[in-house]
Amino acid sequence: MGKKQKDPHKIGFVTTVVWALPGLSLAAEMMMIGQISLFCTSILNMPVALIGSLMVASKVLDCFTDFVIGYIVDNTNSKWGRGRPYDFCMIGSWICMILIFACPQSWSLVGKCIWIIGLYTLASSGFNSLYGAAVGPYMVRAFNDNEKYVKLNSYGGMISLIGAVGVNLILPQLLDSYGSTPEGWLRIAVTMAIPLSLLAMVRFFVIKEKYSVDAKSDHVSVKDIFQVLKTNHNIYPIAIMLMATSIVANFGIGTYYYTYVVKNVGLASLTGLMQIVGLPAMLLIPFLSKKMNLNKVMCIGFALCAIGNLINWFAYDNIGMLLVGALFCSVGSFPTSMLPGVLILQCADYNEWKGLPRMEATMSALPGLTGNIGTALGTFIATALLAVGGFVSSADGLYYEQPDSAIFVLRLLMSFVPMALYAVAFLAIRKYKLEDSLPQIHAEIEERRKSEVRDRG
Repeated sequence: MGKKQKDPHKIGFVTTVVWALPGLSLAAEMMMIGQISLFCTSILNMPVALIGSLMVASKVLDCFTDFVIGYIVDNTNSKWGRGRPYDFCMIGSWICMILIFACPQSWSLVGKCIWIIGLYTLASSGFNSLYGAAVGPYMVRAFNDNEKYVKLNSYGGMISLIGAVGVNLILPQLLDSYGSTPEGWLRIAVTMAIPLSLLAMVRFFVIKEKYSVDAKSDHVSVKDIFQVLKTNHNIYPIAIMLMATSIVANFGIGTYYYTYVVKNVGLASLTGLMQIVGLPAMLLIPFLSKKMNLNKVMCIGFALCAIGNLINWFAYDNIGMLLVGALFCSVGSFPTSMLPGVLILQCADYNEWKGLPRMEATMSALPGLTGNIGTALGTFIATALLAVGGFVSSADGLYYEQPDSAIFVLRLLMSFVPMALYAVAFLAIRKYKLEDSLPQIHAEIEERRKSEVRDRG
């Protein structure tokens, strides 16, 4: 019998785990960002509508910075590679989180606003945008294999999610124990930041960039950016889809809901268990990706999320039904969190096929921009609706009974509002048609690369 052929698309378990660690760290940081409004209303006694308005205002900056960041990353040619150096951004993001939750109660409202919004902008529009833009260039130069991209985003995403679930189980308990004092919030931030910053840096030291995949040149001009955005329309459905899902993900309403509707914030930890229960579904993503286009896999996910949100409406304060709704939402969110990066790399393949620079970071910039806008809009919509509903802010962690109108808004934000946004995401991603042309595109790119090697020889 002949020797068994080694699978060229296989990725080792250790490599997959290491690749996933910064994603775990980022997911945990997003959870902390989701608690900023609660910290501001319950500890700093800031008006709930003001917080959302400030976060939206900070995202105006993204209209100017995201493509600048993409330009910077696409023109990075360091001794460590193109995307790899930007893993250090996770340390900067966590430092910002610590400083946000260190904001003194004694400061004036203006001082609190400047402090919170400045650090939030630096973390979100600065460090996180740089990190997000660099992941694609890093992946394609470390692995250079489309099947590996799906596996890294699926299995690696699952590993990140397991870690994030652990954080999701712990965070409500920490908030329940320490979230009534300023010192307690700072302790929570430091407890999260130190280990997760260190974990995020492991990938930088273990996984190196090995492949040169630039078809045209290492230098990207401003003209190239405009040319790509004009030529490659495939990126726009991805951008719209990510904005809609980012709005939902950043309502930050779970803690509010369990505090004021369920009246037991500690039970919010149980929703994290539903992510664990649903984890086996993530193993289906690489299998489904071989049977159907990735956008169809994502559409299935959006349908499951909509079902979960509908269950939430009928659940009210029934913890059993809320957990079933959380299970549907968790399973449905897996494709959305795992696959957009692969679609963006497909758009980079399209650029190369058209004779343009690949520009993975620039391709990430537009979805990054809309995703960041969605992040701010999520907080703004939630806080604005709560303000309309008459939500009562507090100070020093004191609990106030909320009016029926505020409870009604919380229920809407857990059900019909996200359902409408998932419908937008569903319709947007159905417009993504590039996958049907990928076999031809990849064959022509491969032939072109071989021809360039022969010409140089």
